Amino acid sequence: MAWVLSFQFLALRSQESLDFKAQLAQLQDPKRALRFSFNANIDFQNWVNMSDAAPISVAATSFEAAWRSLANSRLLPFALLAIGTVSNVAYAHTPLVAFAVMSGTLLPRRRALAVAVLIWLVNQGVGFGWRGYPLADSAFIWGGLMGLGTFLVAMFASWRPGIARTSWLGHWLWWAIALLVGFGLYQGPILLAYPLLADGHWITGAIVLKLLWKQTVWAGAIAMAYGLLLWRQLTAAPLSQTRP
Repeated sequence: MAWVLSFQFLALRSQESLDFKAQLAQLQDPKRALRFSFNANIDFQNWVNMSDAAPISVAATSFEAAWRSLANSRLLPFALLAIGTVSNVAYAHTPLVAFAVMSGTLLPRRRALAVAVLIWLVNQGVGFGWRGYPLADSAFIWGGLMGLGTFLVAMFASWRPGIARTSWLGHWLWWAIALLVGFGLYQGPILLAYPLLADGHWITGAIVLKLLWKQTVWAGAIAMAYGLLLWRQLTAAPLSQTRP
């Protein structure tokens, strides 16, 4: 038995020596050495990509897939339209910025613009048809400025850069940026036009902060409800994948 094991050990060492000599001969050839180095570099890069990039891309793909599943459903746009209609009936000053921001961050661009503009149209219809807004040039100018601001806010919020598509942190960060920038896009033209339409008076800083707080509360409430839906979608996806 001992001599059999010794023979097998010597044969294995001999084979390793032959393999080493063959690899050494290949490396001595410049063309083969370059090809060997290139293949080794590719193998190493593939190993790094598999070990590092794969988990991140899977997580990002899962988050984006959950967002798209909700964005392409019929529930979300109709829910935003319903809440926007109720707010138009309940309040004289509907938080159009909040609805435009949430439409832009939660829906594809075409849907977002359609929902935001429809909520603005409902606001104008309720104002002129029920609240008795005067059919005057100033009222139409106000309505036009509000419509333009709503459109710009929804357009900006629907940009959704890459940081907003991969994680919760990026999603909430973009929501905050879209809300602040959107408020400026909406309220800026109104602030500039207000002295011309209100006998030279300006909107005070306290009123602007109050308006910003109102938009933030409405957008935050809708965002929290959406966060629950998105979390449910993310947790339900792995369960559905494990079922036979």
